[in-house]
Amino acid sequence: MLKTIACIAVAATALMAAWGTLTSVPESVAVQGGACVTYGADSIWGVFPVVDEDITYAGRYHYDANGGVWNIFEDEISDYAMTNTACTFQWLEDGVFFVIGNEYDDPIMYFYNLHDGEWNDEDLPENEYLGGGACVAYQPNVNYDSQLYPVPGWLYCLVGNSDHFWRYAIPTSLPDQTLNGIFPGNLAVIADKTPNFEWPGSTGSYQLQVSTLQSFATKVIDVYVSPSAYQATSALTNHTYYWRTRDLNGMGTWSTVHSFQLLAGWGQLANIPVSVGEGAAMAYEKDLFNHQSILALPGGESNDFYEYDIVAGNWNQKGSTTIDEIVGTSLVTHEATEQAGSTPWCTFGGSGTSDYLWYYGHFGWADWEEGPTYPQWIGPGSSMAYGLDHYVYLIVGEDANGNPRNDFYRQQLPWAEEGEQAAASLDGKSPARVISSFDGISVAYQLRAPSRVRATLHDVTGRLVGKLDAGEQMTGSHRLDLSRDADGRRLASGAYFILLDMGSEQARLKAVVQ
Repeated sequence: MLKTIACIAVAATALMAAWGTLTSVPESVAVQGGACVTYGADSIWGVFPVVDEDITYAGRYHYDANGGVWNIFEDEISDYAMTNTACTFQWLEDGVFFVIGNEYDDPIMYFYNLHDGEWNDEDLPENEYLGGGACVAYQPNVNYDSQLYPVPGWLYCLVGNSDHFWRYAIPTSLPDQTLNGIFPGNLAVIADKTPNFEWPGSTGSYQLQVSTLQSFATKVIDVYVSPSAYQATSALTNHTYYWRTRDLNGMGTWSTVHSFQLLAGWGQLANIPVSVGEGAAMAYEKDLFNHQSILALPGGESNDFYEYDIVAGNWNQKGSTTIDEIVGTSLVTHEATEQAGSTPWCTFGGSGTSDYLWYYGHFGWADWEEGPTYPQWIGPGSSMAYGLDHYVYLIVGEDANGNPRNDFYRQQLPWAEEGEQAAASLDGKSPARVISSFDGISVAYQLRAPSRVRATLHDVTGRLVGKLDAGEQMTGSHRLDLSRDADGRRLASGAYFILLDMGSEQARLKAVVQ
């Protein structure tokens, strides 16, 4: 069964109750320096280094009407108490929980894929030890629905004790989707260093050439294959490539030349203007400054606030917080929840610096004096995540005497301003995007005018497995929940495609059911 749910705007409330106490992080998993949390797939995810045990745990907390509980992974992330850790969540495709940190002198990135339920690891940039204040943020690809841009997003990393700034392109885990039988399609952007090449044909012998030059004067791949596909056997470097094929059993003439851009792995971007130190925090924001940005508090007991313009590729100072950014500071935005608003929220570490949450508005940073005071000391390991329905979730870290704390809280923030919708305004080339789900597929979309909405659901072979006619809908934000196929069965795990017809606009989306 496919059903549609409209998102409703709710006015802001003026007075907020005290922080609500949730189920504590298990006592065996100490919340101390290095702990951090993030939001993704309707859950709070956390990483918890425990110094006394020299081990690092990870866990997931899912809140529902009956409360919630922390589920700690049976297998620890690392046999070391990782230092200078940070975490984020990729929500566009399978749902992936990312953790960065140091294992003694070795910086490393771990990631947990919800689809296969396994931990994997990958090296961080060579010679970039993660120092104090290291942080990471995820940017979704707003053009992800395009067949020519199969990249679910990027990770951005400030390495700490440095001004270096890096970006990691996340490769897709979905099967290659050909365009007119071609992959990579002409002008495609991909993040797979060993791409698979496909072209129209059947049995027979073919020659494939790949070059960084349109003249093909030099070639990085020149092979004879059968049938009409070839998987690169060694990693390609980031570059613009040209490729062509010819059928040796036919006329032997070369095909049209196709080009694609490879943007894979880690690449260094413009340095942040100041050195990052303890207390740094970072978050992705889509439209606060009318473009996609990475927001950063550089820490080191500074009070600077910077914004990285993703399109322009440069840093801009956006004033100051007036409060020193020290250990325990965290910065969050609403972006991962698909909810309206463009207000970053911040908690500052330490005692006596501020008793309230802070927010960034028209006149810069201000404290939320109408809100509740912090429930406890905001010490090392304190971290905050923005969840659904405008709640923030908070672990408070070590107390003033350096003892680990396991308390866990949440607090509802003011809702979107009156007249705004409770679902995010969807920009980019597509007015729709997939929201990750454990139980099915949810699609958020924006109608720019009243329209009749219809959707069809297909498996990776293109077979129709479900459809929906949602009827006429009003201008604004809406959501489709796709939980069962045309026969009423729950969707099996795997990759799917959604074709969404919104009258004057259409979208082709990819999703994975866990």
